[in-house]
Amino acid sequence: LTVVESMACSTPVITYSISAASEIIDNEIDGFIVENFDLNNIVQIIEKLFNDNEYYDKMCKNALEKVNT
Repeated sequence: LTVVESMACSTPVITYSISAASEIIDNEIDGFIVENFDLNNIVQIIEKLFNDNEYYDKMCKNALEKVNT
């Protein structure tokens, strides 16, 4: 439920591949699925979202569209 609520707030979700959230997220389309608790990958994702406003806006839009369909 938290994942859907986050997406409804136009927030891209970062989750681990072993969680149920990975069944909701389309990786690198409306959120991110991280393999094997890879903290370096999480840092890279956050840095990309922080530094690339166009990419961040696209991810936010995709997340919101997913829960509204």
